Amino acid sequence: MLLEVKDVSAGYGSGPDFLNGVSVAIERGKAYCIIGPNGAGKSTLLKTICGLLRPRGGTIELAGQRIDGLRPDQILTRGVCFVPQDRSLFPDMTVLENLQMGGYTLRDRKQLADRIAAVFAMFPILAERRSQRARTMSGGQQQMLAMGRALLLDPEVILLDEPSVGLAP
Repeated sequence: MLLEVKDVSAGYGSGPDFLNGVSVAIERGKAYCIIGPNGAGKSTLLKTICGLLRPRGGTIELAGQRIDGLRPDQILTRGVCFVPQDRSLFPDMTVLENLQMGGYTLRDRKQLADRIAAVFAMFPILAERRSQRARTMSGGQQQMLAMGRALLLDPEVILLDEPSVGLAP
């Protein structure tokens, strides 16, 4: 398994657990979807996997190595990217600056430039708008930017929280 969540419990602050004994097994090369009503714990699960919340119980393994309890930056460098529901773009930065910030863990500047070029090839509208401030873009363009920022890290796992929120029908 690429990612294994085993009997995980998690919650916010000193409040009750929103996740109670959740287990998920993710195989490499496959896409998975977690469906449920608002408040069911979908976002809480994703935040726990990427380290924004610490599990109160259970384990999380990436390629057989435990990642539960690691800081979010450590989990990111191991190959798990999280695209939150609100996209978490830097609204006053340009498209290019947002991509550069997303690649802060890449020490090789040429590799970062090559990956940004690959994102621009995948999402040509972003290349056209490389100098545009993120806050002035449409919801769909902002979502492309958030996805591109995750993809440029060439992650093992991308966790997408509500990727269609804010998009026009």
